[in-house]
Amino acid sequence: MSHEHIRADVSEFAKRFTAQGITSITRITDGSINETFEVVLDDGGIFILQKMSPIFKPHVMENLACVTPYVVAKGVLIPAGIPIRTGESYITADDGSWYRALTYIPGKTIHDNMTLQQAKSSGALVGRFHAALLSCETPMKETVKHYHETQFYFERMRQVSRENTDEKKHATLMPIVEEIEGRIDSIDVDTSKLPQRIIHADLKVSNIRFSETGEAIAIIDMDTLMRASIVTEMGDALRSWCGTAGEDNSTQVFDESIAKAALSGYAESAEGVTQEEIKAIPEGIRILTLELASRFVTDAYEESYFAHRESLYPNLYEQCKTKAENQLRFLEAYEEKRGEL
Repeated sequence: MSHEHIRADVSEFAKRFTAQGITSITRITDGSINETFEVVLDDGGIFILQKMSPIFKPHVMENLACVTPYVVAKGVLIPAGIPIRTGESYITADDGSWYRALTYIPGKTIHDNMTLQQAKSSGALVGRFHAALLSCETPMKETVKHYHETQFYFERMRQVSRENTDEKKHATLMPIVEEIEGRIDSIDVDTSKLPQRIIHADLKVSNIRFSETGEAIAIIDMDTLMRASIVTEMGDALRSWCGTAGEDNSTQVFDESIAKAALSGYAESAEGVTQEEIKAIPEGIRILTLELASRFVTDAYEESYFAHRESLYPNLYEQCKTKAENQLRFLEAYEEKRGEL
């Protein structure tokens, strides 16, 4: 068995999800929240093992099990949960952490710079995903408290900035807070008043799997399933897909050709979506960008974030402050192009 650098607990938990012998276990380093491992079996099969972040509770597996039959019936590919041999959908370790296994989906993951073909087929895939879940009436269990509750994040930012006593942070972060506040005042769509549908809620570029020819073939990382507006879903997706400079680059761009291609694909495959919702998606990009900026500036005050990129930033304060500033730069780049949507 080849997994020299893999902890013994990972190997032992992997064995409980399969009756096959295990050839190798390799850590996948793409993600920054859960610990993810690729497990190769003696018969050539592969599955994904994850030690889940404490931010996720095991009932994410209930949400996944709920939506799986609907999306499978419509030919939309997502990872499925693999039970342990005694039937449970996850394992709880002695320290309270938990592990789960998922089916492996072959394909290619990208992290930036979609092609127009990839953007259009991604939009079409998301449209099919939403359409598949129109008839699913089961409530989704909350997986991350207050996730995409935009007004909550705005108020949290206000509270943390009011309570701050650090003069350096006040001098450097209050201008960011004030700019966000000024932009919040002009938001003209209330997503809570739009139809609440089951959405993925974290459609960053790396959560789409592609074929070698560039077709979007699957959606992965189903841990944030929730009921919310498709304006929230597509606003966040297009913020990620069209921000081709990345969150760490001070020179921000908005690629309107990617947005047009994605929206074209989405409109072709989505069902039951109203014109009001479609027309509100451009405002959704603004809302979700401001939501993320407010989260980053709050994290800068509190010097907290789930991952510190030590190669780029000396500390979490600088990392989160820079990311907040860059979201506002992205918003400026977007608003210059918004009319073209």
